[in-house]
Amino acid sequence: MKKTTKEMEQTEWEYMDAQNECREYLIESKDGSSVASSDALQVIEILGHSAVAYDAAKERLERKYGGQRRQITMYIEELETFKPTREGFAKHIEKFADLLDIAVVNLKEAGRFEELMNGSLYNKLQRKMTESMLWRYHRWIFESGKIESVECLREWILQESEFPTIASEYTD
Repeated sequence: MKKTTKEMEQTEWEYMDAQNECREYLIESKDGSSVASSDALQVIEILGHSAVAYDAAKERLERKYGGQRRQITMYIEELETFKPTREGFAKHIEKFADLLDIAVVNLKEAGRFEELMNGSLYNKLQRKMTESMLWRYHRWIFESGKIESVECLREWILQESEFPTIASEYTD
């Protein structure tokens, strides 16, 4: 079967798009180290230059590197292994806020809303906070009339992580 020049150009563009998407995926992925990148490129380059090859490349990368499901698991594991916060360490609270923010956004994007409710993840996250932080957080929940959830905790932690920055602006 002969392909026209237009069909060949279209196939070439599809292949280039597939390669670019794979590179972007590797950059966004936590496994995007140089060793993993070269390995992943080898996985997709041997497939060929067609739309079918593009689909196969996406499937292989998903199978090999895990995709969104694996990323979410890694973010949650990172949160769970995060050492409990310590009072007076602004950078530590900022790091916790960043991890929590990333996890919540990824859980929402994946449609895993049940994990954002008042469940085991929420309880584990509260154990990362100091007693005085928990007092302030639960007072804030009570006074604002909010329902306890991972999202509420995220909102509060993000606010709390801003206060040291604001304070340092006045004390420097």
